[in-house]
Amino acid sequence: MNPRVAALQTIPRWCQQQEALEERLLELGQQARQKGADLLVLPARLGWALLGPLLGLSLEAPYSFQALASVGSLAPHKDRIEHAAQQTIACYQKVAEKLSIWLVGGSLFRLREGDIYHATPVISATGEIQGWQEQTHLSKEEEESLGLTPGQELRVFPTPAGHLGILLERDVCYPEVGRILALLGADVFVHQGAWRSNNMAEWMSRLWREVQANQTFGIESPLVGAGYQGQATIHCPCEMTSERCGVLAQARGEGEECLVAELDRAARHQVIAHYPILAMLNPEMYHHYFPSLYEQMEER
Repeated sequence: MNPRVAALQTIPRWCQQQEALEERLLELGQQARQKGADLLVLPARLGWALLGPLLGLSLEAPYSFQALASVGSLAPHKDRIEHAAQQTIACYQKVAEKLSIWLVGGSLFRLREGDIYHATPVISATGEIQGWQEQTHLSKEEEESLGLTPGQELRVFPTPAGHLGILLERDVCYPEVGRILALLGADVFVHQGAWRSNNMAEWMSRLWREVQANQTFGIESPLVGAGYQGQATIHCPCEMTSERCGVLAQARGEGEECLVAELDRAARHQVIAHYPILAMLNPEMYHHYFPSLYEQMEER
């Protein structure tokens, strides 16, 4: 039986109470459960909702990196970060358990060994945390203004919807991330995005490109409104779609929407059998160039 997956596109709002956030996510997530989804993906940064007010931001303040950066480095606020993270994770766990659905939680700030990471939790339908994916590629502003630390590990998560590889925010812009996840066994890529522009060229350079390059499925769950531009999309290899577009389903507009689609595993296997990209790699050549080229980049 093929799994069904859901991508949520959401308008971001700061929130003072865990109960209010939980109620909102239950309302939106209920649509996914009613449509038979086995997995629900929340957008990037949704886990910031409870942190903003704790840092002194008003509920009317823009929901953005710039708003958080106005407070300065997050390092002096580790107690607030930990408190907001615990409340948000508990909220995600309750939503997953009440809906009996696997959940990729909206990304949040996570404290680990004294450092602050931007990270996403994967939660089972019984509310148990299966693990975390930390954002591995940060902008200069994210490292210097917020004091974030880039993650150093990529993980694949077994779920009823498949083996998930998560490309958090700008991680999707680096082809190495998608290829490593595919070689680790990921057959479903999840991209949580928060973008200020979304023209066709940019859209195709993100998750669509990674899905085609690695012959996976893809679930794209973006923030929309409040200056964000995105469109929830469920991707597949182009050969699986009649118009060769590589889109199984896409949100209709710019408002809040819960998008659900079925992942046809047999059709994907047929595509791979016809043209097995990962079987055509040339590891001997790669060994010749890597990691020396990356070492040269570090020296510049």
